[in-house]
Amino acid sequence: MKSPLRLSAVRSVLFAALLPGAVSAHVGAGAGDTDVLPRPSTPEAVLLEAPWGLVVSADGAQFEWICHEVLSNGVAELPEFEVSSSGVLLGVSGLLTGTAVEGESLYRSVDGCSWDPVAGTTGRVIQDAAFDPEDAAVAVGVTADAVVQGEPIAGSIFRSTDGGLSFTEVETYAGRLFREVRFGGGGRVYALAVQQDPLAALLMTSPDAGLTWTEIVVPDDDLESPAFGVIAAVDPADPDEVWLTFDGNSIDGALRSVDGGSTLAPVTLPATSVLDLTLLPNGEAWMVGGDRQLFSSSDRVTWQEHSDAPQVWGGASGNGGMLFAVNTLAHDEALSSTVDGESFTTVLSTLDLQGPLACPADSTVAQVCEPLWEDMLRTLTLMRPQPSGDDDDDSAPVVEPNACDGCDAGGGSVPGSGWLVLAGLLGLARRRRGRAS
Repeated sequence: MKSPLRLSAVRSVLFAALLPGAVSAHVGAGAGDTDVLPRPSTPEAVLLEAPWGLVVSADGAQFEWICHEVLSNGVAELPEFEVSSSGVLLGVSGLLTGTAVEGESLYRSVDGCSWDPVAGTTGRVIQDAAFDPEDAAVAVGVTADAVVQGEPIAGSIFRSTDGGLSFTEVETYAGRLFREVRFGGGGRVYALAVQQDPLAALLMTSPDAGLTWTEIVVPDDDLESPAFGVIAAVDPADPDEVWLTFDGNSIDGALRSVDGGSTLAPVTLPATSVLDLTLLPNGEAWMVGGDRQLFSSSDRVTWQEHSDAPQVWGGASGNGGMLFAVNTLAHDEALSSTVDGESFTTVLSTLDLQGPLACPADSTVAQVCEPLWEDMLRTLTLMRPQPSGDDDDDSAPVVEPNACDGCDAGGGSVPGSGWLVLAGLLGLARRRRGRAS
């Protein structure tokens, strides 16, 4: 869904770069920006986004690693990934400088091994992208371009009809920047933007897979600020139901629509902040709160807390239940599954990665990731939770990202601000978001 901390800390991991030759994206390994990507058409496949790379499994048993450096040269914020129903991957770097190819922010892979920039978005900061779950040929991307002094800001919507190989600009909107894009069923698409003046959140809706769009002003009476919002989830069984969440200083705001965004009503949630929200086709919902508390609901109105759950980040349906990315700073596992929220099964332990994804010698992964594997494994080992001295005590304290006492971050330094895109003007640091699953 979104990165789990307030803006003062949410990008502390992302804006650190290591010295040449080290694994820059692995600073704070095991911390936030962690989620599970749903694969509705291939339920046995698992893709786990983590601060130390993309973890992939074709069968849910053997897990391999794709390093973030397939999209970056070591000076970039952590990328986000999207997968189509046919298995094509898009990697969103969110930057133009410090990427694998200068001036390119969006990359594509058909096998996870070789990664190339898509056509049509050169020089544009793709902020988010999504595939149509019912048509793997269709994808939509939205921009949050860097501000050029003296020029007004503008955000654009791009669309692909060839499986993400190339994108064409559909529309440009002056005075706004986009944050999110999310598909529902039946060709419904939602995009969330921030308008500069007057400050407002705008929900854009499309009934035809991104060809035409309608604008809806998000009511902000119950929000501390409309600038810090995400599309938390879309119901996979009902594209008219969409949830938005907005960061607040003390409590997050949540809005729900059951009519395609035409009306949005405030929702009371069981936690003061929302890290992840997953809506299931049977009407159930799962939510991760700010301290990694896990909640479930059978009616999306009343919530039950699962106090014995491990600290988790994002989740998605899978394994006949739910799969959750685990806070590996607190638990010696990276992925856990549950059916009822009461008992949990370890799917992936922290050090059970098989190594880099098996790829041809001339592929991006073989050339970029394989030389980094030993350093990656060493970093993960150092980031493992330290025993408390009481083997019966499994109540780990909440550990925040970048809480890395004694770990080797590679002796890095923070780069200059010249390569940063617009992250401060409207608070548009990229956030993890919930995914319909």
